[in-house]
Amino acid sequence: MDQPFGAQPLAGLFNNLTPENILDAVEAGGRRCTGRFIILNSYENRVYQLELDDESMVVGKFYRPGRWSKEAILAEHQFLRELEEVEIPVATPIELAPGETIGEINGIYYSLFPRKGGRNPEEFNTEQLQVVGRLLGRIHNVGAQAEAPERVKLTPTSYGHANLQFMLDEGIIPDDCLENYKATTEILLSRIEPLFNGINYQRIHGDCHLGNLLWTPDGPTFL
Repeated sequence: MDQPFGAQPLAGLFNNLTPENILDAVEAGGRRCTGRFIILNSYENRVYQLELDDESMVVGKFYRPGRWSKEAILAEHQFLRELEEVEIPVATPIELAPGETIGEINGIYYSLFPRKGGRNPEEFNTEQLQVVGRLLGRIHNVGAQAEAPERVKLTPTSYGHANLQFMLDEGIIPDDCLENYKATTEILLSRIEPLFNGINYQRIHGDCHLGNLLWTPDGPTFL
């Protein structure tokens, strides 16, 4: 994808996402909520932990409109299932209907996930680093076993040149720093681009940071 990541009409709008239709989305498959829910940290999407009437918890993930296609989200879900099959600790989506893991409400795609316990580590000791490293290696091994053309490729074009051009076209950069910003970005991209020459693209986590890692006495879970 050479267009700016997420540069779609109405991309980024969550104006139609209200507490009422969040609950409606979760209950669409026959579940019943108590009405209690909390907002979880998420930069791109909207994520909520909701209590069901049997006192269990689910996590509802509402994807930013225009950011990902339905096919890209389904490819992500398939990758998660493949990781779970080889006992890599991840959160896989709950079926909303037989064979369906994506719903839609007011033009917003959403999925449900089981609640996973744990804490976000502040830092790792040597043993924990080794555990995380081994698991990431296994994630990459599974990711290399199949292609996912629906997913965004992380390239200097898709995440660099295209986004810079979008910002220039839309007049987002203030005039007083426009030329310096453009020149600095182009210099950085010229240094980054050779690092991508000849590399093989494959599925990876794509957003692996401490906020997406829950640690328990049994080890980490990747979100």
